[in-house]
Amino acid sequence: MNILVITDKPFPYGSAYSSRVRHFILAFLEMDAKVTVLSANLDVEESEKLELQNIEYISMNYPQNRITQLGIGVAKRYGDYVKKLMREQQFDVVFVNSITYALPRICRLSHKNKIPVYVEKCEWYDKSTFMFGKFNPYYQEYIREIDSVKPDGYISISPFFDDYYKSKGFRSICIPTIIDTSNIEYSEHDMSSKVKIIFSGSLGNGKELIGPIAESITQLGDEAKCFSFIFYGPTEEQIRSNISDDVLFERVKENMTICGQIPQTEVYGKLREADFSIFLRKNRRSSNAGFPTKLAESMAVGTPVITNTTGSIAKYLTNGKNGFLIETAAADELSEVFHSILVLNKTNYRKMRLESRKVAEKNFDYRKYIEQLSKFFSGRE
Repeated sequence: MNILVITDKPFPYGSAYSSRVRHFILAFLEMDAKVTVLSANLDVEESEKLELQNIEYISMNYPQNRITQLGIGVAKRYGDYVKKLMREQQFDVVFVNSITYALPRICRLSHKNKIPVYVEKCEWYDKSTFMFGKFNPYYQEYIREIDSVKPDGYISISPFFDDYYKSKGFRSICIPTIIDTSNIEYSEHDMSSKVKIIFSGSLGNGKELIGPIAESITQLGDEAKCFSFIFYGPTEEQIRSNISDDVLFERVKENMTICGQIPQTEVYGKLREADFSIFLRKNRRSSNAGFPTKLAESMAVGTPVITNTTGSIAKYLTNGKNGFLIETAAADELSEVFHSILVLNKTNYRKMRLESRKVAEKNFDYRKYIEQLSKFFSGRE
């Protein structure tokens, strides 16, 4: 099988989707496929360090700026590259993420060459994250393409997308975040005397909520000194803006260690050292349609997660067993979790870490989905 993988995201590192597509490629290679990766933002040198066999990397080398990120002019660029590749070799499958503006052209070219195209669907953008909201041209085009593109099937990251596309008559399989647990070291260490809780990743234009964490710190009173809240990814200014309350931020600033961005290759180590990881999200369609990469990454290293119920998280995270799952992102609920942590005994905490790892091995290792992908591409599922 010869698979053409097309992505507009950084490769092999740089975003949550970089990790997702990288592990899909590992699955394809274990299906004995030859893989060609076409990316708008591909680091060939870093890709070659992965030392993967039977794979070709092609960087489109176009500038990453406000204009191209809004999709202006990208359809023709992708079209030209895809046409050239399809003239040079015969592909059996095209695997592509939702590249706004370019996706319809990619689908048309694939079908013209009688190649089935499968769209990997992992995000439903929320209008609040765009300048001018629902009137933003990029947002409008993305939403239009959700229903207008006609691929041969969807690989959906969540039950939300899986059900949505099946109800529209499309073939779809549901595959959550995938990682390589066999090559991720985990730890069953005891909880630190000063509980280390980390947030890792970007704030996603308001997707992540830091305000409730700040409010819960103030509710803890003197017990706040028992915790260390560490942030990898966002800057101090971004956290301040996310909280949207300068007075509150100044009150809790001393309880926060803000480290800024770190290389994606260091994330697992930081997560492993922590006692808990934390993220909170608004309960809206964009949260329910996606799936948090950070949940799988944290569980893989054995670090229990503190989060609120969105999407299919409750399928993997059981409150008090392998982390803490609260109903809403309210500060009061979060404060109760922090109080529970302070009375958690050593045995139960170690069990939490082990249970987190077990869930990751069972549900998030890419090898679990190889047979399903193979059947899907061959039309048997």
